[in-house]
Amino acid sequence: MIQNIYGSQVQILTSSSITTNTTACYNEAVRYINLGVQAFVLPTSLYTTCARMISDNHGHMPILLQSSQPLNPSYPNISVIFKVTGMNDLRYVIGSLVGKQKNVNTVCFANNGVINNALCKLWSNIQYLGFTSVNKSSVKYYVAEASGFDNTTQELLIFNYFKSVGCDVIISQLNSFYMHMLAKTEDIYTIAWSSDMRQFIGETVLTSLRKNWEVPMSEFIDDIFAGNYSAHVYEDSYANHGVDLAPFSDRVTPAAELHVQKVERKLSEGKINVLCGNAVNLQFGTDCTTEANLSTVYLPGIVVVNAKNL
Repeated sequence: MIQNIYGSQVQILTSSSITTNTTACYNEAVRYINLGVQAFVLPTSLYTTCARMISDNHGHMPILLQSSQPLNPSYPNISVIFKVTGMNDLRYVIGSLVGKQKNVNTVCFANNGVINNALCKLWSNIQYLGFTSVNKSSVKYYVAEASGFDNTTQELLIFNYFKSVGCDVIISQLNSFYMHMLAKTEDIYTIAWSSDMRQFIGETVLTSLRKNWEVPMSEFIDDIFAGNYSAHVYEDSYANHGVDLAPFSDRVTPAAELHVQKVERKLSEGKINVLCGNAVNLQFGTDCTTEANLSTVYLPGIVVVNAKNL
């Protein structure tokens, strides 16, 4: 995306060897600095400590970090893409989508509990609220917590469990093709994370939640070019397209697609505020329920298992 925007003005180096192990990450960053790299993009909050180490030792180096919260204390050279608000909106939308999809009564969510257990509870609760806002009769919602990414053994255990409880749709947070490939063999719908996995798996992937980096990345690079870079916090929302849904599969029903458009319009107009407004009030009445309240426990009606116990 960035290469398409800037062409030969920007040379992009990528590394698949940078791990979230702080020392290894920092050592790799130093190697890149010695190669003449002028900025870093770190795509997950798991790199937060590494970003701070780079800043402490190379304070001139602009860094763009995705995080689930603003840095405290902040650093003058670390900009943060803070996408929780928009992702929460998307979670509600996909819950509404699967609730409106024909013959969907059982939804299952595979998440990585290592990221942040409270955050995973929040995501699951919001999806459940979206699901039950549309489908109120005999719905079932299961959550399976994995202990990491890229663990096909656990993913297979989770998938077999989901199949045994009769999942109609699997929402996967595991950043892997594997769960979607397994589901395709049984003709079970899935919702993916981060990229448009429908392109690789097929039409059983109804859509994917995506984070759009174009706006913050462009501003980040423009400021570096102009010589006036300073740290920013980019809180991209669903309304400003900081996050969005990938194109729908042909197997998304017209009724579900129309319903999503209605929900999206209400979100954009501020008529639904997922964390403090109409959506939450469907479950909690007139009191404004905060993000902290929603992430404390799983809502009644959600069945939770850990992959280690399957």
